[in-house]
Amino acid sequence: MSRPAYRFLHASDLHLDQPIYGISSAPTHLRDLLLDAPLKAAERVFDSAVGERVDFVVLSGGVCGLRRPDPRVLLFLRDQFKRLEERGITVYWVGGQEDNPADWPDTLPLPENVITFPTDRFEWDTHERDDEPLVTIVGRSRAGSKTLGKKDLPDDTDCPVIVVGPGDWSTASRDLPVDYWALGGENDRRTVSNTNTPAIYPGSPQGRCPEETGPHGCTLVRVDDRGTIRPQFIPLDILRWHTENITLPEATEAAIVRKMLRDRMRTMVSAAPDRNLLIEFRITAGPVAAAALARDRVATKLSEELREEFGRRDPAAWTLSIEVEPPDHLPQSWREEDTIFGDYLRTVGQQERRSATSLNLQTMIPEKHATSPIADAVLMTEDDEKDVVVRKAAMLGVELLQPSAADDAPTL
Repeated sequence: MSRPAYRFLHASDLHLDQPIYGISSAPTHLRDLLLDAPLKAAERVFDSAVGERVDFVVLSGGVCGLRRPDPRVLLFLRDQFKRLEERGITVYWVGGQEDNPADWPDTLPLPENVITFPTDRFEWDTHERDDEPLVTIVGRSRAGSKTLGKKDLPDDTDCPVIVVGPGDWSTASRDLPVDYWALGGENDRRTVSNTNTPAIYPGSPQGRCPEETGPHGCTLVRVDDRGTIRPQFIPLDILRWHTENITLPEATEAAIVRKMLRDRMRTMVSAAPDRNLLIEFRITAGPVAAAALARDRVATKLSEELREEFGRRDPAAWTLSIEVEPPDHLPQSWREEDTIFGDYLRTVGQQERRSATSLNLQTMIPEKHATSPIADAVLMTEDDEKDVVVRKAAMLGVELLQPSAADDAPTL
């Protein structure tokens, strides 16, 4: 049986009041962009809804904090909803933990095209086109771990069913008569079901920190007259985080490292020519090469060069950092030196044989900071954490106590 084709936009986790974070210092020419990126990316969501001429938009939680709302965010969101209203586009908003639509202030009424859902029960609304039922949207704000059952779905409709809301999706959900699961509550996009019933987390339109790498956006869903569902990811981010991993051969000269980084940067820029990129380089090298990189401050110099060449363009590709991963071991000959440097490495070696719980750095913190976040930051409970700290401590000794390169070290 043929049904009307339709399309809708699925977005979540706009986090309009959550700023960009995880940068120790922001370049002056990018500060405004960093401040405005969350709102600008969200505006692109609504631009896409208009440009794609969708029938409706579903928001599956994480739109903005409404317990202590930011007036700027409220006005922005109200204006975007009104844009859609002027074009006959309905918004179905199912709130998450921080954005219960019932908390929206009465002094700034939502436009009539915005349909919200309660927190105490699942409700549904049938979307119509030309007075004919098109699709049924089911949702419950702050659903959390509350499980949707068959009793929560309409049993008297021939329309396709879309379930909207934040929370977990389980394989048990496949047994329910649902055509699309519009999920929310995760900042990175993820498809948890590729069956005939898609279940999708679209992720936030804008990554907020270095851990949220890769493209971010929303999902455009097209449904043809046979009921075939075709989700399409639409990248919308203003700033894109990227971590680039590089492995160096043991004997690597500075010119080769410099060329390698510049080539990688050109490749990243070519792959995303219309995006501002925030890039972390992570270099893995053998002990001699890693020591030379640390001792001669090559990473700092290369960061400055890359920022000058690529970071002041429009769009910019800004190098946040170049981190040299501490090697698993250092040459035994260094430990055997009859120098302060050798003494230091032997002391570090003693710590390598201790467990994380016995390596108590909290005892080294001044008493006035004993209950501060600093004390929590140095607490180690896992051996993996301890191993990283010890290896970084060894490399710090290489940088500060071995001022001249070893005979077999490359010139960087």
